[in-house]
Amino acid sequence: MDQYPYTATSSGFASSFPGWAVAGGNDAFAERLDDPEAYARISQAIIEKRLTSVRGRNPLETIYVTSNKNHPEYEGRNLAQILDLAGREVSISNAADLIIEMQKGDRPRGVFFQMAEDDVAALMRKPYNMIASDGKIEIPGIEVPHPRAYGTFPRILARYVRELGDLTLEDAVRKMSSLPAQAMGFEDRGLLRVGSFADVVIFDLDRVEDTASFEEPHQYPKGIEYVIVNGNVAARNGAIATKNAGAIIYGDGKVADETDGR
Repeated sequence: MDQYPYTATSSGFASSFPGWAVAGGNDAFAERLDDPEAYARISQAIIEKRLTSVRGRNPLETIYVTSNKNHPEYEGRNLAQILDLAGREVSISNAADLIIEMQKGDRPRGVFFQMAEDDVAALMRKPYNMIASDGKIEIPGIEVPHPRAYGTFPRILARYVRELGDLTLEDAVRKMSSLPAQAMGFEDRGLLRVGSFADVVIFDLDRVEDTASFEEPHQYPKGIEYVIVNGNVAARNGAIATKNAGAIIYGDGKVADETDGR
């Protein structure tokens, strides 16, 4: 299994809905909303599944919108702040209506604080657990995404190795490199050895730090001095040094085409 070191998840708001409500695509979803009985069932399901906390959290303050194509002013705000911005009473029922409205017209994504720090650390210590960001390559300044895209790996080193001691340095590196390579079947990557691809990260354990936050996620980490890809210095002290040093790694499912002969 794999894990990112945060107590908040991130996904589209479609995950807040029962499967039957969004089945068949957005047009079918919109049609169901015209049925008062179906709308009431959807609203109640959202309240029970997404807006009710068993951990004592206030979901209206711990669910944030990260992207919204028609309402960028919502980005980086939680549900309570958005309702207040719209001049609506901050309530669970209004929050459910807001989620439904956004899903119908905006297809938004969000950040959902719903995990406990103790659970994060306990899972991290499992020997078969790998580290992964579950994030895409972000464009600086676009939207307000989950900070995992920028901070996952330095956060492991800074917080869970250096500060808390939940992992040894060796085990953390293994969970980021050789274990994922092994799981994916990459026999010539993930280890420093003769004959393998020279993919190397050089960092200062005393200085490495994730700087990306939920409020300001577009921030690069500190303390990573070199990134070497296929034997080429791709980044040096936070600056790009060589472009296009990497290569696409194809699996057994790659379909042959005429352009590359594979």
